[in-house]
Amino acid sequence: MIIWSTECLLKQVVLKPSACNLSRVKRTPKSKLRDVVARNLRLFRAERGWSQERLANEAGLNRTYLSAVERSEQNISIDNLARLAEAMQIEASKLLITADA
Repeated sequence: MIIWSTECLLKQVVLKPSACNLSRVKRTPKSKLRDVVARNLRLFRAERGWSQERLANEAGLNRTYLSAVERSEQNISIDNLARLAEAMQIEASKLLITADA
């Protein structure tokens, strides 16, 4: 026999003051080289007609991580740079070259 209850059993959660103050979230400072990598990733990906999801899958990375790298909000390791270059079949150094070079 099943007994149904109409009583809601939600637990009350109290946020700590630190969770309420998002202005104190640590931000990664801007970097010209990170901007170059972000721009080149977007260009090479667009040349292939690939979505961020496809490139992330081909490289074995998370799409949200790739999105943050392309917005120059996330640092990228040398290993992940190499994985992205390999997925697009280009030399990793091409992701580091500025357009005016």
